[in-house]
Amino acid sequence: MRGDTGNAIIAYQVSETMKVAIKIYKPGTLFDPSGNPSPPEAVSLVRRIVGIRPARTQIQDTWDGRDSKLSLVPDGNYKFKIVGSTDANAIDSITGNVLNPTALAEDRLVDDVPLVMNGASADPEGDFVANTFAYPNPATGPSMTFSVYMPFRGNAFLKLYTIAGQLVLDHAFGEQAASYQNGPVAYVWNKINQSGRPVARGLYYAVIRVEETEGGATVFQTVKKVLLP
Repeated sequence: MRGDTGNAIIAYQVSETMKVAIKIYKPGTLFDPSGNPSPPEAVSLVRRIVGIRPARTQIQDTWDGRDSKLSLVPDGNYKFKIVGSTDANAIDSITGNVLNPTALAEDRLVDDVPLVMNGASADPEGDFVANTFAYPNPATGPSMTFSVYMPFRGNAFLKLYTIAGQLVLDHAFGEQAASYQNGPVAYVWNKINQSGRPVARGLYYAVIRVEETEGGATVFQTVKKVLLP
């Protein structure tokens, strides 16, 4: 999978109508004889695709190179595992977890999806804006995570303002590698201001800026609305 080829396609057929679960894992993931991943799924799972598939039909499930938070993942040789069952209750529809191993089809395949973006992007600013976000948003829990996509090696900055323009938070990430190499930069904000005090509920503006440090002097900036209900 390259930047100029579009989505990866996992093509297969099933002999009978089946519920199928495909799980995509980080590079370097290993599987024991029972199919359990190492590191554990909580660490290694990237994306899941689950659904009912018709019999004797060419199926083409696609992966767009993003994780479950819809962030672009770094380059690498990703592993995917595919299982199926004629018993729709044997596989969970949301998680893709196997609920009844004895009902699975005998074929339980593990294969690779090589992803090589090589930093090539026809629209680095568009990638930065589209793949930089805060979650969960609204932030109903005790924290919110800012995910910053680095289209190049550079310094990253986050400033958070109230709707009145008052600075709440000023955070410098320092120099970061391009996200196609190491994944997006993440920062967990515990809803406190620069002085360490909890902030009020309301709407805030996050100004996120990246400045290229290697091979150029490109600067990108985006503004995201975040809500603390």
